[in-house]
Amino acid sequence: MMNSGASTALPWPRCRLWLSVPAFATLLLAVTCWQLPGHTLLWRELQNTGHTVLFAVLALLALCSYGTAVPARRHRPWRGYLAAGAICLLCGVGVEIVQLTTGGDADAMDVLRDLAGILVALGGCACLDPRLARPDTPLLHNAFRTGLLALTAGLGIASAYPLASLAWAYHQREQAYPVIIDLAAAWARPFLQLQHASLEPVTDPTACAATRAGHLSMLRLSPAPYAGFSVIEPRPDWSGHDQLVLDIYSMQPAPLELTLRIHDAMHNQEYTDRYNRSLTLSHGHNRIRVALAEVRDAPAGRELDMTNIAGVMLFAVNAHRPMTVCVGELRLE
Repeated sequence: MMNSGASTALPWPRCRLWLSVPAFATLLLAVTCWQLPGHTLLWRELQNTGHTVLFAVLALLALCSYGTAVPARRHRPWRGYLAAGAICLLCGVGVEIVQLTTGGDADAMDVLRDLAGILVALGGCACLDPRLARPDTPLLHNAFRTGLLALTAGLGIASAYPLASLAWAYHQREQAYPVIIDLAAAWARPFLQLQHASLEPVTDPTACAATRAGHLSMLRLSPAPYAGFSVIEPRPDWSGHDQLVLDIYSMQPAPLELTLRIHDAMHNQEYTDRYNRSLTLSHGHNRIRVALAEVRDAPAGRELDMTNIAGVMLFAVNAHRPMTVCVGELRLE
């Protein structure tokens, strides 16, 4: 007679396998299809770091699935780590191939980010896995485990550093306000794009007749249709201020013309839908003052949103020879 009290629950190893495999597939689908909603530098870096985190979780799920599906008596423990790593790395390559064929945001660097997450997860597990212990060579085993732990920690720190440093740059940008950009400051680098130009610090006060050389940067412009720099993602809210002030020291003996452009997040890329001003610089020091009321009223048919400034550009048009200027802070007053 059948015992009516017998349990019908699934054995835990099989239940764990049935849970980890769908979780693995769901996460892999999320990596392939999911894009974070924002388009800022911070959102993009979060997406990049997310690759590392998600593939670390995928590696743990793959290791769990392999260890459950294959009985321990049929394989050595290290084979599970190799299998999990290989499966996840192939999945990472496959994700980029799918995105490449479907017009997605394919990037070879994502494969390296995936690999970092895989190594961090599997390396951390290996350091704590008692099955990998070698009682016959404890000294050698402990040295190997220490080295593996150091490598895992180093990869984890290196993977988190870009996001952490960008977040710190955002924090310093807020602390520097009402300075919009300081070309000589380290925090400004993520927010600067150079086009046919290079930047170097001014260390000699006599170079630009500067008394505060550390707060100036030497901007070298190459011959090109457009040569200069762009400030991407400046602090967007400029309301409550009257002027944008910029100090430029021109090292050219003849007058030099640069163009200042300011646009907001609603900009439609038309010339008449932004602020444009031609600056004629004489040799030596030039202090440029821009009335923000003029910036606000510049677009045709609308007002520029002074609470949502999206970009500032300073550039030379159709430069026929190399030129050098020293640029200070762009600040609001």
